[in-house]
Amino acid sequence: MAAEVPPNVVKLSRSKRFRATVSALANQSGQDEQEVAARLITACAHIALALDDPSEQDWCRLLDALLLMAEHPAH
Repeated sequence: MAAEVPPNVVKLSRSKRFRATVSALANQSGQDEQEVAARLITACAHIALALDDPSEQDWCRLLDALLLMAEHPAH
């Protein structure tokens, strides 16, 4: 089931921080940036359904957590 992309996720996806996160995740995994961006937008849309109107700071924290996981995976 595809989640509708809420306005705050659209705004996030246009931010410099989002683009930097996508670039880092794509470089880390060797995947195409557009594919990573599309999957991340979809994931954020689903996360937005579970949270009560996440703030810009909430999204930044999520992006930080994803970068931390990509750069320092638990083994």
